[in-house]
Amino acid sequence: MTSPALTPLRPGLAGGLIEFRQAFSGAALAGQLLWPAATLIALFFFRHRELAGSRFTIGALILSGTLGMFVAFGMILMVQYLPADREDGTLLRARATPAGSPATWPGNSSPRR
Repeated sequence: MTSPALTPLRPGLAGGLIEFRQAFSGAALAGQLLWPAATLIALFFFRHRELAGSRFTIGALILSGTLGMFVAFGMILMVQYLPADREDGTLLRARATPAGSPATWPGNSSPRR
């Protein structure tokens, strides 16, 4: 027996999984893996170089900066999805279906596109 509060969670997560699969296929996959792969290659080449005047390696400094950059860009992209969904009518259709809005949010908060 499932809780009525958790009932919208299943279709929302199913929709998020569908969008997750679509994001990791074809050309979108190459676009999403290009910059992380380039960053890892740069980290590999700079892993033993020290910054002049300190004992820190350039690789350690690059790692912390790029992790912060990727997190910030990810948050900015997630914020941009909400207006895009509003423009194409996704949010309006979600409001029209029973328990549509609570089912939409788990799908939107999962990794996608």
